[in-house]
Amino acid sequence: MKRWSWIAVALAVALAAPRARADTASEAQLQFELGAELYKQKRYTEALERFIASHRLVPNANVVLNIVQTFEFLGRKIDAYNWNETHLALEKNGATRSKSLERRERLAKDVAVVEVRTTPSGAELYVDREDLGSKGVAPRRLAVEPGTRRILARLPQHDDASREVDVKVGEAREVELTLAPHRGKLVVETRPAGAEVRLDRDGRELGKTPISLELPVGEQRISVSLAGYQEAGKTVQITRSGEARVTLDLARVAGTTSVLTVRGNVAGAGVWIDGRLTGTTPLMLPSVDPGRRQIEIKADGRESWSGPLLLEPGSATRVDYDLVDPRERPWSGWRWVGYGTGATLFAAGAVTGLIARGTRSDFEREPSSATLDRLHAQNTAADVLMAAGVVTVGVTALWDLVLSGPEPASKGRVSIER
Repeated sequence: MKRWSWIAVALAVALAAPRARADTASEAQLQFELGAELYKQKRYTEALERFIASHRLVPNANVVLNIVQTFEFLGRKIDAYNWNETHLALEKNGATRSKSLERRERLAKDVAVVEVRTTPSGAELYVDREDLGSKGVAPRRLAVEPGTRRILARLPQHDDASREVDVKVGEAREVELTLAPHRGKLVVETRPAGAEVRLDRDGRELGKTPISLELPVGEQRISVSLAGYQEAGKTVQITRSGEARVTLDLARVAGTTSVLTVRGNVAGAGVWIDGRLTGTTPLMLPSVDPGRRQIEIKADGRESWSGPLLLEPGSATRVDYDLVDPRERPWSGWRWVGYGTGATLFAAGAVTGLIARGTRSDFEREPSSATLDRLHAQNTAADVLMAAGVVTVGVTALWDLVLSGPEPASKGRVSIER
C-alpha cells in the first residue's frame, strides 16, 4: 500500500510544473477577457487593472498595446508613453512596431522625456520615490512630470547611482549613470611566489603573487601563470565583508624538471641536497630543479655517504645507498699490536746490539772466556730480536694490506633513467 502511495506522490510532483504553467496562462487569459469586457462597458480604469494583471502573469505585447491605448484614451499621456516603451521591447512584428514608434513621436510632444543609460546596463530605474516602484530597466526612455526629477538606478551588488535633471514638456534629456560595484578583498599566494595573476572575466592582469587586491563582489575566477610551471586557476566568492584567500601550489611543466628517488638499507635516513635537508628516506621528489647537486645521506649510528648528483631535465634519477654500522666492523686494533710488537722487538734487538758493541770493547781491552761468552750471547739475542721484529712487522703488513682486504664503507649508487 505504501508503495502505491509513493508512486502517486511522484506522479503529482511530475505533473505539478506543467499544470502550474497552464493555470497561470489560463488566469492571464481570464484577466484579459475581463478587461476587454470592462473596456466595452467604458469602465476604463477597471479594465486597466485587469489588463495590467494579465500582463504581470504572462507578458504579452498585445495586452500591453491594450494598456497603451486605454491610457491614451484616458488622456494619461505619461503612462501611455511609458507602456508604449514596454510594448516596443516586446513587439516583434515590424508593422506593429512602426505604429508604436509613430505613437512615441506623437506622445513625446506632450510629455517630458528622460533617456536613461547605466553602466552596467540592466539597473532598475526609479523616479523621485522608490516606494512608487520601478519604472523599468536601463537603458530606457521614461516619460516624467516636467520639472526637477531625481532619477535613481539600482542594481544588485552595486552602489546606487542617482542624478537630478530638469526637464520640460516636449523635451528629451539624456542621463548617464555609473553604478560602482561592491568590492571585497582577495589575497592570492602561490608556491613558488612571483606568479602573474589574471582575471579571467576580462583578461586583466592584476599583479604578481603574493598579492592583496580588491575585486567586485560575487563569483570571480582568477588564473595564475609562471614560466616553467603549469597554469592554474581558481573560482572564488568575493564578499563585501571578510577576506577571501587563495593559495595555489604550481606544478612544473613536464620536461623541465627531474624526478629524484632515494632509498637504501636504512629507512628514515636524512637526505641533504646542497647542504639543505630535503626529507627522509624512502624519498621521492617529483619536481626538482635540474643541475649538478651534492647529495649527502645521514642516519644515527651509521657512517654517512655523500657524492655528486646530476639531475637532467625530463629524467628520473635514482640513488641507492648502503650505510655501514661501525659496530659491525672487525676490531682493527690488531694491526697496531702487530706493528707495535714488531717495532718493539726490532728496537730491543738494536739496543742489545749496542750493548754487545760495548762488551766487544771490553773483550778487546781484556780478553777472557767469560767476556767472550757474554759477547756471543748478546749478539745472538740482538739478531733474534731484530729478526723477530722484522718478521712480525712483515706478517702484520701482509695481513693488513693483502689478506684482510679493505674495511667496508658506506656507499651509494646513482642511476639516471631518460
